[in-house]
Amino acid sequence: MSTKYLKDRRYNEGLKNTAIWGYFKNAATYGVGTSMEGSPYFSRLEDASGWTWAIPLHNRTTSVGVVQHQNSVKAKKQAMGSPSSKDYFLSCLHEVSGIMDLIEGAELVSEVRSASDWSYNASSYAAANVRIIGDAGCFIDPLFSSGVHLALLGALSAAATICASMKGQCSERAAGKWHSEKVREAYTRFLLVVSSAYAQMAHKDRPVLNELGENSFDRAFDVFRPSKSSG
Repeated sequence: MSTKYLKDRRYNEGLKNTAIWGYFKNAATYGVGTSMEGSPYFSRLEDASGWTWAIPLHNRTTSVGVVQHQNSVKAKKQAMGSPSSKDYFLSCLHEVSGIMDLIEGAELVSEVRSASDWSYNASSYAAANVRIIGDAGCFIDPLFSSGVHLALLGALSAAATICASMKGQCSERAAGKWHSEKVREAYTRFLLVVSSAYAQMAHKDRPVLNELGENSFDRAFDVFRPSKSSG
């Protein structure tokens, strides 16, 4: 709808990233003996050009990936002499000791895959008798599972505004406008979180989302999170 009919999709140049990933068998478990045992693992690349993930899956494989800005990928590949996707992928993983600890005895059992240009939004998320939700309307970044949040919020807003319009509680135009505003508000809020997180990764010695010595972004999320009375 956004791309074919409304033609209002736009990409975020600041988050023009590339993800490259593969699936490993027999990877080690993160956080053994701690409260984090079995949790996904995330870490920044040593050169601050991006971040990595290691997520255990239901079929006993582990998804391992790297996210970097496209300009960083291009520059690194040129410096390496145009390596294969697999060689480049493994080279990036070697920058993160935590990832290497998890996959040291593991086997890459898939092709190395990639995706890019996924960060986008739109000027409107509704039209007459239409509501646009989830990835159909906007997406920011895999970081913090923002897509899940935006999809659920959009679905709730769509259901509420459709019901209100059908019951005559407001005009269809007003209902669609309210839906677009709610999705846009949630998108902007999470975009600020993700952009700040990337700034924190790039400047690890400067407090952006956390103070020096803090191990998470929990306190920052308390600030960004809407209050129960909002909206």
